[in-house]
Amino acid sequence: MKKPLFPIKIFKLSYPKTKIEAFTDGTYLWNKEKYTVIAGLNLLYDNFKEKDISNLDSKSFTTGAYVQHTWDVSENIKLENGLRIDNVNYSNPNF
Repeated sequence: MKKPLFPIKIFKLSYPKTKIEAFTDGTYLWNKEKYTVIAGLNLLYDNFKEKDISNLDSKSFTTGAYVQHTWDVSENIKLENGLRIDNVNYSNPNF
């Protein structure tokens, strides 16, 4: 059997680490005969820490708000538009 030109090696990483993640989203829906509006808020939290190697630690916290409008112009035509804004806080020892 012929050896592959570029063998793939898979490394098993086994170092002490902790990862905490959280996500929540709340939406409100207004539904009328010809249009639908969806508005909402969301939060996302992520925290990764290593016990021995601190240069890979990272933390992020994101808050967001959005609104989307769908207009049923006819049976075959739907128009959608929306707006989203996010505030992202990210920290990492490398940058």
